[in-house]
Amino acid sequence: MKEYTPSEQAEAQDKFEQHQKGREEAKFYRAFLDKLKDQVTGVLLKSGADQGQRDRLEDFESAGILNLKQSIDDAISAANKGVDKPVEHVNVRQELLAEMTQREFVEYIERLKSSLIK
Repeated sequence: MKEYTPSEQAEAQDKFEQHQKGREEAKFYRAFLDKLKDQVTGVLLKSGADQGQRDRLEDFESAGILNLKQSIDDAISAANKGVDKPVEHVNVRQELLAEMTQREFVEYIERLKSSLIK
């Protein structure tokens, strides 16, 4: 069995800790994205909106049906409850989300989730 030098052991430990940190962050972001998707689609479903073929999220915001900023804040708060180290700020391009239809929004969220560390 190969003996490792102290520097190799330190490097391995550092990589392990970075991976653990990445998994914890991914856990937060996965929960955040799930909660955001559930909140937005839930509000739209309650409003009687169809699957969002044409209407963009900003159309629902201007009609007072949806508040993206509040949904984002609520999703951050809910996701923080499931992690050891809370995340204080998440960079979300709200204007990009507002330009999407409901279907595009759900697909976008699912793509983001699939890119996270398992």
